[in-house]
Amino acid sequence: MRAMTISGLCLYLHCNEDYFRQFRLNLRPEEKDFSWVLDQIEATIYNQKFQGAAADLLNASIIARELGLAEKTDHNVKTVDAIEINYIMPGEDKDQHKTDK
Repeated sequence: MRAMTISGLCLYLHCNEDYFRQFRLNLRPEEKDFSWVLDQIEATIYNQKFQGAAADLLNASIIARELGLAEKTDHNVKTVDAIEINYIMPGEDKDQHKTDK
């Protein structure tokens, strides 16, 4: 499986990516309904990449970065004070451990 891209669509349409990006910006008021078509193109490409990565058909790390998705991880580490535990074996004197320190 190959991921769909705007650049791949532009190659197919024989136009450059700048033209495609500017196309939406330069729509006249009477052409604004055509922006729906552009929304559908972008949504289809996003959906194909997301589903391909979720199904492990595309590299999930690359697709996640390209789609702006990131896994949030907390890098704050909390420490806990150590607790000293003295075990007394059967037959040992309890006071023996106090003098060993």
